[in-house]
Amino acid sequence: MAGLQTGELDLAFGMTGKLLPRLMADKSLRWDSHFTGPWRLMLPGSNESGSPFRDKRVRQAVSLTINRQFLVTQETQGIGKPWGNWISPENRDALQGPDAPVPAYNLEKAKQLMAQAGLADGFEVEYTPFPPYFDMAERIVTDLRAIGIRGKVQSLEGPAFRAKVGQGRKGFPGNRTIVQNIDPRAGGSKANIGVYAVCDSASSFICDPQIEALWKRHQASLDLAERERLVKQIQR
Repeated sequence: MAGLQTGELDLAFGMTGKLLPRLMADKSLRWDSHFTGPWRLMLPGSNESGSPFRDKRVRQAVSLTINRQFLVTQETQGIGKPWGNWISPENRDALQGPDAPVPAYNLEKAKQLMAQAGLADGFEVEYTPFPPYFDMAERIVTDLRAIGIRGKVQSLEGPAFRAKVGQGRKGFPGNRTIVQNIDPRAGGSKANIGVYAVCDSASSFICDPQIEALWKRHQASLDLAERERLVKQIQR
């Protein structure tokens, strides 16, 4: 922000949270919205035995307890758009619209799901956000606390964060970590899946037999329609 105001910088991006109202109020600066990709929460080892996130009801509860519209208002002054998929609509074959509805904020249902999963008292997690969006992380951690998920924000420098994410599952010991990430990536939906969601990727956060079976069929197929169908099935 200071670099833009002094003229040292001609262009910057990622001005959200507390900086955005200041930027919008400065008549010497111009701004424009840029939808590069959705924020997403990644759960390293969520498919493993012993992870509370292995239970689908817990993952659903996490989703339902996040007040997306409030986040959009606080972080982007209402410019951002809640999105129902972890893959950007700009990516080819991304599920969207009725196939990827935005989950409604429903705290009561989230509490019910946690109780049904036997975790009414919640549990503790480490929360690792994409730097420097720590204010957003604190807002999400506050939302999660309402269903008993107690998080401690781990503030990392950019290079350290990217190094850990690049290691995938190995970068985050244990299976009670939430990673807040954003990763605009060219190459269609399969590029994101191939990096973060398949067993043989060094950056994968999970190794799920169901996803793996669909991915192997996708990789072996020469039928474009079948490949598109399989990529979309993985996203479901």
